[in-house]
Amino acid sequence: MAELKTKKNDASVNDFLQAITAKERREDCLTIFKLMKQAAKQEPKMWGTVIVGFGTYHYKSSKSGREGDWFIAGFSPKKQNITLYIMPGIGNYKDIVKRLGKHKVS
Repeated sequence: MAELKTKKNDASVNDFLQAITAKERREDCLTIFKLMKQAAKQEPKMWGTVIVGFGTYHYKSSKSGREGDWFIAGFSPKKQNITLYIMPGIGNYKDIVKRLGKHKVS
């Protein structure tokens, strides 16, 4: 079974966020960072090279048997859009998500 490439590491979250060249995107990410840190009550960690994650949990798939560690909530300033990660999904937060404005869920 292939090993996950995206793992928690000790890279600097602050350096990563300050390196975002588009001013508006950087400001948006700093706001998301503050909100997630306040909600999670945990220090962020870099996961891979482009995801800021908060908290961790261990999972094991009942179908494949694959297991590993992952973050509980996080975000990534991708090229086209900022991606928010909420585990185990946003199904319980539909009313809140409606207030985001234009967005996609997958």
